[in-house]
Amino acid sequence: EELVLKRKTKIRGNIKKPQNALDAEEYLRAHFKTKVNITGRAGRGKIIIEYYSQEEQARILSILSSLKV
Repeated sequence: EELVLKRKTKIRGNIKKPQNALDAEEYLRAHFKTKVNITGRAGRGKIIIEYYSQEEQARILSILSSLKV
């Protein structure tokens, strides 16, 4: 079981992100001023925005709520 988990992690670690995902991460990092990670494939995925305090969470939520979609 441990070997299977290590193998999955290793395979995922070798997969390179598409350039558009890397560019989007960089843009969002600059906008939110925190770590952002984009994962996914075939039209599905996740955008993870990290925060390290309640104040930072409130700041990020304020930015998100002010966005016009």
